[in-house]
Amino acid sequence: MKQKSMFNKGIALVIASLVMLTFLTACKDNKDTVFANKQYGDSGMKTISNSNFDYANGIVLNKLGFGFTLPQIMKDLSDSGSFNYVGSQYSIYFMYLSEKISEAENSNVSEEEQMEALKNGIFQCFTILRIPANDENAEMELERINNLFSHVDPITTLGKDTYYFAYNDDYSVITPTNADKSNIEKLLSARESLKNSICLFPAEIEKLSSDVNMNSFSTKTLNGDVFTQDNLAEYDLTMVNVWTTWCGPCVNEMPDLQKLYEMLPDNVNMITICADANEESELAKKIIEELGCTFQTLYPNEQLEQSLLKEVTGYPTTVFFDRNGNLVGDSELGVPGKNPAENYLKMIEERLGDVGAETGATGK
Repeated sequence: MKQKSMFNKGIALVIASLVMLTFLTACKDNKDTVFANKQYGDSGMKTISNSNFDYANGIVLNKLGFGFTLPQIMKDLSDSGSFNYVGSQYSIYFMYLSEKISEAENSNVSEEEQMEALKNGIFQCFTILRIPANDENAEMELERINNLFSHVDPITTLGKDTYYFAYNDDYSVITPTNADKSNIEKLLSARESLKNSICLFPAEIEKLSSDVNMNSFSTKTLNGDVFTQDNLAEYDLTMVNVWTTWCGPCVNEMPDLQKLYEMLPDNVNMITICADANEESELAKKIIEELGCTFQTLYPNEQLEQSLLKEVTGYPTTVFFDRNGNLVGDSELGVPGKNPAENYLKMIEERLGDVGAETGATGK
């Protein structure tokens, strides 16, 4: 999910590989019949309103367990740069970008003024959300949704997953222009069309390919230092956190990553790769500096893209490598619970066992 401009940051759509065959089942929710597909199919799926899913124009997110079709007004505003959607581990957010953002983008203002315009110029319109049972991260996501949206409506439950559609209808918080008001009203009028286009099916839990590695690469850190596979060879295990500047959860967990870094045993290292650092170098540096992070953050390059980053479908993603740059254990998508540092440390201890290493003295 890699973005290259203020308008496009946050678009994080992963259309995964398709599987054959589909069957339908009806679920009850608030006396309304909601249809959900028993599994994904590349034809024949139904929407929650029991109409045929529009494969030609629809967007399918296998990892999230749903698809949708944008109404024409949303397509038009997306083409003009005024409407965007961003993916997270459990949801898709749809947002309107007000005129003040484009004005700041196209004028000679400071980076701080651009960030302020971005912060105050986004209207969170809708979200589609899947919440798995007994998932602490998902519960935190639902809590965040309840804080962001005035209406959070359950759609149905499929297996152990509950699906929601959330929306806002008060856009006064962004101090809209007349043009903004007109555009947002059109978006809100298309809300039910978007909701009825939703297609549900069991999410496909994907893992990184076993081919993922950091065996041979050479890149630079944000500080300008050269970093290669030889740096990995200095430790029994290296934790690699992949993030982007536009990913809120990524930035929010930086203090926890620093806390973890200071807790690590001597035979373990932690680094991060900022996936959009080539486009947003100064912003990445500012985030790292202002949050007091002392671990090394790498620029992505073609070598890392081919060996690792092309497999990353969401942010943050955390992976672990041995001293030879080989993948150790499963990857972790998202921030791991309410105590990230402690949870990451548990993962590290498990993977040290996988590589036959013992935990050494702690403290960086």
